[in-house]
Amino acid sequence: MDKKVDYRVRWDEVDKKLIKVPTDDLKKVSKRVYKMDEINKLMKMTLEDIVHQTHLMADEELRYDRGAFMRQTNMVLPNNDTLDEDIHSLAIHYEQIRRWGKIIYNQEKIEESK
Repeated sequence: MDKKVDYRVRWDEVDKKLIKVPTDDLKKVSKRVYKMDEINKLMKMTLEDIVHQTHLMADEELRYDRGAFMRQTNMVLPNNDTLDEDIHSLAIHYEQIRRWGKIIYNQEKIEESK
């Protein structure tokens, strides 16, 4: 007895037409090419940081250039293991976009726009 195969339709850029692709093939490609398992893990870590930390932060705590702060901090205290810090930076950037519609790059410009 043949196994039922699920298909998804996608646009083929080469042939310029819609094609049916088995769902299992798409899963294999997303794992192998796009590393979706790794990306999903990082997105989950970022979401957890948003829920447990940045979402609870006051506006004053988030109104700063996180990139500049991290560059200055890493010059004083070099650190090769920055995954947690980088995840927190992403969470801060997401929260800045959610609250103000953009990432804060320069504290002086924020002070001028108040």
